[in-house]
Amino acid sequence: MEIEILEYSPDTKGARVGYVDFKITYTPEKHEIFRQVAFFEKEDRKWLSTSAVERNGQWLQRYERVPSMKNTFHEVIEALEAYIKQRTAF
Repeated sequence: MEIEILEYSPDTKGARVGYVDFKITYTPEKHEIFRQVAFFEKEDRKWLSTSAVERNGQWLQRYERVPSMKNTFHEVIEALEAYIKQRTAF
């Protein structure tokens, strides 16, 4: 599996620090692209959130996957931090 950060847009509001587009390549023929995923940071916690939609009074993620993307999102955060560090290094 390979993770590529396609775009990062800083946008600070509360715990949100920006939005990220990224690509996860599983094989040369199979990949997923996620766009406008919110990146949050508060104290020692960092997390990503795909957008949600309200249906019948409940908020549901627009993207669901089994098994969960939680571990993969941790790897995306590591790749994003390296991307930001590389872009801001002088």
